Amino acid sequence: MKHPRPDVIIVGAGLTGCASALALSQRGLRIVMVERGTVGAFAASRAAAGILGAQLERHAAAAMQQLCVLSRDRYPGWLEILGARAAHDSEYRRCGSLRLAMTDDEVAPLQAEVSQQRAMALRAQWLSGADTRHRFPQLSPRTRGAAWYPDDAAIDPAALLKVTLAAVRAAGVEVRENIDVARVSFVGEGIGNARVKGIVARDGSELLCERVVIAAGSWSTLIEGLEPLRITPTTVVPVRGQLVQLRAPRMPIAPVVEGPGAYLSTRRDGRVLVGATVERVGFDRTLSPQAAQQLQAAAVSLLPSLQQAPINDNWCGFRAATADLLPLFDETLARGLMLCTGHYRNGVLLAPISGQVVAACVLQEAPPPTALAPFRLARLLAAD
Repeated sequence: MKHPRPDVIIVGAGLTGCASALALSQRGLRIVMVERGTVGAFAASRAAAGILGAQLERHAAAAMQQLCVLSRDRYPGWLEILGARAAHDSEYRRCGSLRLAMTDDEVAPLQAEVSQQRAMALRAQWLSGADTRHRFPQLSPRTRGAAWYPDDAAIDPAALLKVTLAAVRAAGVEVRENIDVARVSFVGEGIGNARVKGIVARDGSELLCERVVIAAGSWSTLIEGLEPLRITPTTVVPVRGQLVQLRAPRMPIAPVVEGPGAYLSTRRDGRVLVGATVERVGFDRTLSPQAAQQLQAAAVSLLPSLQQAPINDNWCGFRAATADLLPLFDETLARGLMLCTGHYRNGVLLAPISGQVVAACVLQEAPPPTALAPFRLARLLAAD
């Protein structure tokens, strides 16, 4: 039996793709989501630590700060949409985050950061060294103080992707795995006159559709057919991040912790995710024992009890980075083609708002209440 043509094809079945598929399917559209391998095999979100640190992550652009806070604050409602047990199964915790000052020189900059956050009407508190150690005695006695962001949260990205995929399938989205998209096909010639015809896989098969959303993370701009739109493989590039997982007998501390050399994101069963390196090495998945040891040492310097927690896993993922490290939400110069990528360190955090932005753009609705101009494609277009 021949299936009807989809209303939208989404290329990429990570968290961003799934969130977009769910938002569009809720509006009554028939969605086909394609993934070049099995779902999750290449997803950056699956390799992430799951820090929903809208305030912990430093953002020079005010629009980025607003976007991250908006998405973080929508997480509880989005998890309700995913299902009754989604928050539990994905280990969502509004646990807060701490950025530690470990030397006297780090105190004043962190105090200024807290003041900036408070000026934006965000909850933030400076804790002196004594206050920090009193509230969180697990931390190093060398701690000189901390920026405390009580509204930040954490989640298990691998579990979240599983929950989100189940919700997507329950909503009627067709998920096709092992579809390696070679190119987007168009009808019409010249920039401004082309419109989407569909996608062509590397095996030569074609899927016709007049609207395509590319949400394939670091691989988004490697798809052929985009060069005439002044989008090149360097519009979005991979940045490797290596992480280690330590195993403690129980959760050693509840909040997310960041300090010199590492951040820590804990799980209920005692796992401690420690990350992450920042390496521009293409898609090289080679793991460095030296990097793992450095991450472990940095973790122990922040949380001394981890001295007894061995490394029991080590992996890497590829952050999708634009030149200015801001995400990319926009239609292209070809009608019907949209890019949603370049989330860099904030892919998990931005999943709820990404789906809503994609749905608004595809359906030509008003976007969520945040400034989208800094995330438009024009800033990144390759020169003629």
